[in-house]
Amino acid sequence: MKRHNREDLVRKREAESRALMRRLRAAGCPVPAEDDCPRPDLTVAVNSSQQTRAYDFRTSTEYVFVVRITNQSYARLEIQRYKLRLPWPVPNPIWLSDPRVHLPEAQVYRLPSGREFPYDQVLNHRMGKLGTLEPGEAREGVLLAFSILRRISDEYLHGTPFEAELSVFDQYGRRHRSLIEMVADRTATINLEVMKRPRGKGLCDDWLEAGQNDLVSEKVRGNCQTQAGSLETVFDTQDEAQKNL
Repeated sequence: MKRHNREDLVRKREAESRALMRRLRAAGCPVPAEDDCPRPDLTVAVNSSQQTRAYDFRTSTEYVFVVRITNQSYARLEIQRYKLRLPWPVPNPIWLSDPRVHLPEAQVYRLPSGREFPYDQVLNHRMGKLGTLEPGEAREGVLLAFSILRRISDEYLHGTPFEAELSVFDQYGRRHRSLIEMVADRTATINLEVMKRPRGKGLCDDWLEAGQNDLVSEKVRGNCQTQAGSLETVFDTQDEAQKNL
């Protein structure tokens, strides 16, 4: 019996250790790679965990990734495209295209919500020749995407961190997967949802209601006592009159 308990404890600790390693890797912390999961040649690490967020809106979701992409190989690689996989079912989001294709003087990238990012800080257009990374070279910046008619799963409350898979494809069609940690941000919808909720009783409502009932009862009791006193006076007067007769 003790042997089984010891084996269960070992398996539990190993599972907790693997989960911790995944969370550290998703947060961008350097950790040893697992034997069955070799490190990809192109790795994505989170630069700012507080700014890497999924923003929930009434009919869409916007994604902001503040990351560092590194070429871990010994060859020159070109970034061709990105792919995102989330914990809930959703198609690959729309990655913002280069605004200078249609407006050469554009200085910012703009998400559908109106949130803007300086052009030089965004990595979306850094693909093909512009996305070339020499061996050991790293590039930092922001990746921007959004989903239409897709919202964050109800399982993730405001401020809840979750793990996502961000893949980078190179010029050879190879897919390089990295786990990153994001935060669910419901700032734009949380107030609307609170306003739509029906108002329930507060902690003190029953007490106040009971207190009001007590006041009413006390008032009624006082009126009854006054009326009873008046009737006693009437009866006493009648008795005195009969005695005099």
